[in-house]
Amino acid sequence: TVAMLRKASERIGLSPGDAMHFAEQLYLKGFLSYPRTETSKYPSSFDLDSTVKMLQSSDAPWADVAGKVLVAKAAGPRRDGTDYGDHPPITPVKLATPQQCKDEWAWELYKLVCEHFLATVSPDCIMHQAVARVRLGSVDFEAKSVRKASQNFTWCDVTGDNVEETPFDLSTTLGVVTCNVINAKLTQHSTQPPPHLSESELLGLMESHGIGTDASMAQHIGNIVKRGYVSLDGATRQLTPEPIGLALSLAYTLVDPGLAQPTVRSAIENECNKIAQGTAMKNDVVRRVLATFERKFHFFRKHVDRIPVMLAMAYAQQRGHAKEGESLQQWNKACRAIAAVALEDLLYSRDSIALEETARPAPDVEETPQEHAERQCSIISRVQAQLDELGFQASRDGEEGVNEPAAKRPRSAFTPDSNKDPLQTFHELCQLLSVQSKVLSHPQEGNQFRCRIELVLGDGEAREFLSVQLHSKKKAAERDAAEVALSELMGSMN
Repeated sequence: TVAMLRKASERIGLSPGDAMHFAEQLYLKGFLSYPRTETSKYPSSFDLDSTVKMLQSSDAPWADVAGKVLVAKAAGPRRDGTDYGDHPPITPVKLATPQQCKDEWAWELYKLVCEHFLATVSPDCIMHQAVARVRLGSVDFEAKSVRKASQNFTWCDVTGDNVEETPFDLSTTLGVVTCNVINAKLTQHSTQPPPHLSESELLGLMESHGIGTDASMAQHIGNIVKRGYVSLDGATRQLTPEPIGLALSLAYTLVDPGLAQPTVRSAIENECNKIAQGTAMKNDVVRRVLATFERKFHFFRKHVDRIPVMLAMAYAQQRGHAKEGESLQQWNKACRAIAAVALEDLLYSRDSIALEETARPAPDVEETPQEHAERQCSIISRVQAQLDELGFQASRDGEEGVNEPAAKRPRSAFTPDSNKDPLQTFHELCQLLSVQSKVLSHPQEGNQFRCRIELVLGDGEAREFLSVQLHSKKKAAERDAAEVALSELMGSMN
């Protein structure tokens, strides 16, 4: 499946998601075998000759090639593939026409599968390589020549692949010989950055790292394009990272490198495979995975202030609002940092982006509610200060967004004052959120009270908060409920 998706992207410019869709449609119509398999070895019972003869129909565009395959009388397909025992390799089952496929892209994919099948049962393309080592003074040079062993019919003639041959053949020069130097010149070149990954290359990397399955890889690539993390060049099928994607990747890396590396997802896929193979118990795997992500969640929560700052810079850059100065310098520095570090090397080069502190495992000590509230206040204050430096200010009267409905206006960041009464801070937050309705009630239990706060926010959402403890005075119960409301509302704002 992965090989088919890669070839569809490379050869006919079809996205992995669309290729999977059309392959399933062709399977349902009886033209292709089941398209979700990684088996690459034909079973001994597979009737190759009958399939090739079917494709030799005079109506097929590859009829001549199919005839040459039969004439070549190849020894059969290579035997070094892998048989996973679920389904045979993806092959044509029945001859189809463009009208029967009902879609131009479906027909192109069907042709690609047919040509690939014919190539797998065609003779190998054998190349001869010769190497000449030349010593000029005290400097050694090396030259290579690559030539076809013969001009007979091979799989390259089926797929149209051009095998690059050198214009000269060094195989005729054997032994030690003395040559005359006709001309010598020195040229200088600079290394060039590699191109961005293509869809095909990304699929290959996901397969090698064990990320996703043949059923989900295409969806993953479609998601990062749809969400604006990368842009797709329709001509080259290359994926170019967008500012928002770079910022998200770098922010995750700064908080927890494992979230931006393929190892976490790959480890989970491997654990699932162990369950399927009977070498691990499902309950044990689920417990280990949940424990891992629970630790990651608590650690991430304590360092979440890095995320909005990175995304704010990306938003400014993407919208063209970034001004010359500190914000643009920070953004460029962030881009250089993430571009300079390979994902595979992150665990070994944390010094370059100051990951030592964030790489420490989360402590097992639980926070008290007061400690949690104080830390949240500190995080919010820190984020607000950084956003102010980047030029992100709350809108004022007469500025953009003021005439919009309250629920759609950009919300100002809220920095609670730890010296103020929680109830007063809660009322200030309600004004910021343009609360439509606010009702405080005091259910009584014996001689003590709780406080229930019912809110209708500016966007119409209804929220309810209840004090944690019973109190002898209503005002104390209100402060308790206000602290609960502040914690939840500020968490949703962040």
